[in-house]
Amino acid sequence: MDQMLQSGGTVVFKNDLNRASAAFVMRDVSAESWGDDLFTKYRSALTERGWKAINSHGDAWQACRSGMLATIATKQGFFPARGIYTYSMRFEYNAGTIRQCRSAYQ
Repeated sequence: MDQMLQSGGTVVFKNDLNRASAAFVMRDVSAESWGDDLFTKYRSALTERGWKAINSHGDAWQACRSGMLATIATKQGFFPARGIYTYSMRFEYNAGTIRQCRSAYQ
């Protein structure tokens, strides 16, 4: 995720969770620093590193790699703690994401 974020965007919130059976990394990027070009850079940063897109409709773009699920919001949401709009990104790894990614490739 750090390499992806080097493409730009202002991170306004971070949340990381690491447990024995699950991992979760989330970043919220200010909507003021967001644009279609930034989304394209983020998506390309993942696909160039072997992530496979599994969902590109609705409110998010999703990709998998080795059972890990990456989700990038395509619609902004309101972040009440800061009173601003943001785009959310998260990487998740747990039994559910392993199953979801496995079923996406079948």
